[in-house]
Amino acid sequence: MWDPRSASNFAITQRRYVRLRPSAMFNILDKVQSDTVVFRQLSCDDQLLTEFNCPLERPLEDLWSHENFFVHMLEGRKGWYSLEEEVLLHAGETAFVRKGATLLQQYLDHPSCVVLFFVSDEFICETLRSIGFERDKEQRAVPNVVRVNTGRVLQAFFQGMLAHFQEPRAAQPELVRLKFRELLLSVVNDPENADLLAYFCSLLNAPVLERVRRVMEDNYSYNLELEDLARLSGRSLAAFKRDVQELFGMPPGRWIRHRRLERARALLAKGDLQVSEVAFQCGFENLSHFSRAFKEEFGATPASLRGVLAH
Repeated sequence: MWDPRSASNFAITQRRYVRLRPSAMFNILDKVQSDTVVFRQLSCDDQLLTEFNCPLERPLEDLWSHENFFVHMLEGRKGWYSLEEEVLLHAGETAFVRKGATLLQQYLDHPSCVVLFFVSDEFICETLRSIGFERDKEQRAVPNVVRVNTGRVLQAFFQGMLAHFQEPRAAQPELVRLKFRELLLSVVNDPENADLLAYFCSLLNAPVLERVRRVMEDNYSYNLELEDLARLSGRSLAAFKRDVQELFGMPPGRWIRHRRLERARALLAKGDLQVSEVAFQCGFENLSHFSRAFKEEFGATPASLRGVLAH
């Protein structure tokens, strides 16, 4: 479960590297699929497994993926962050990262090696249905980055998968498919991963508008294009715009701006962040643009309102 201290650590991390954060995001799955030299790969259908040795060079990387993925650390450490939580992984540890945007903290003082299993919502649902699971009516919320209990069964699974990268011939797609099923079933069979199972079950037969709402709420503070958000929702751009209008009564761009400013106002009310830090955390790359938009929304500048709200 999420530790409240994580949000504080996340804010500290963001402030420390605010000047180093890149303005553009990249799709890690597209990057993996386009470079078979750096990223050794095994795939079947939309599922893809890859191993790589720390090819990124910056302390912080803004990235996103249109598919979920499991990340297992073989060596070194990495920090995976979303809006409210962080998961710091060391060798032998695993996390599930929901599709969407995240912030990756690199520790460049030590080499690291990870294995990534990209898995679609559809494959997760197909696997659960095959063993008789139904949609979870409780609708438990889970963070965007979820630590996975990595017991002896999963440790043996990950070690066994490494052997396939040593083979001169690629594994048969059906074998890779079975391995993905084995991973999912091993995770959901562990009572320590009950919250993650509940999330997986919530995907079963989820209405389109619910999926769109989840994508918007999870990713509004990241600098994703509308086309990226539509891709995350599994919708065409035109259908995505209609969905957002139906959900929120306004176009996507306007809703994102409104939601960012609401979050900025809430952060300013706490009084422990500077205006520039609030702007950064809410997805505004330009401080003057943030101040102008904030005044248009609330009738006061962030600096003036910060003093009032904090007391």
